[in-house]
Amino acid sequence: MKRNVRFVLIVLAVLSLANAANATSLATLISGNTQIILGDKVFGDWSFNLSSGSGVTSAGIDVAVTQIGYTYWLTFTGDMITGTTGTDFQLYYTVATVSGSPLIIGIDQWMQPSPGLDGGTVIITETAHSGSFVGPQVAMSTVGFNLAGSDTQDPPAELVQLDSLVISPPLSKIWVVKDLYINPAVPGSEMGFSILKQSFHQVPEPGTLLLLGLGLSGLALWVRKNRN
Repeated sequence: MKRNVRFVLIVLAVLSLANAANATSLATLISGNTQIILGDKVFGDWSFNLSSGSGVTSAGIDVAVTQIGYTYWLTFTGDMITGTTGTDFQLYYTVATVSGSPLIIGIDQWMQPSPGLDGGTVIITETAHSGSFVGPQVAMSTVGFNLAGSDTQDPPAELVQLDSLVISPPLSKIWVVKDLYINPAVPGSEMGFSILKQSFHQVPEPGTLLLLGLGLSGLALWVRKNRN
């Protein structure tokens, strides 16, 4: 009996700590008006716009959602690389809580430069809206910096973290607009991203915390048992 209880607690720990949805092309999500549902979150209303330059397409970007505990991660991967001149493109999507709670309280953004390319300028402006993509703005962040070709982290030598959005008051659905400008240091060279990430933080639910606590307790008991 104790062994069965321990097994259930371990399973709860695994389920409460990690979950993932398979990567899908952004072009496919847009054309099919497809939602990605994971846990209690639904991502949808995808859109892409290339306002200037070249080198970035919705077909060349994959989208995946992962869940660790009660934090969700939205990841864009692909060849988001500028052409011979600067490129400006926008990503649009919504994130919502299926049942209306827990409410979303914050969004963090992070990017990884494409390895082996030349350096250049990066400017990322992100806005969160309520009601629609052109609805009232509830949060905004802008970060800009110069990347060397060898830089592989976001952002390099950043003294103050400026790529977090605090949603106040928290909302059950948010419309996000991500505007990305990349410009190579030398005309004709290449500069861009290979990974863009968003993390979503929410007001913890007592039930979620209880599940996480039970799972971690079960995992700790199992580790202690095996050590002994």
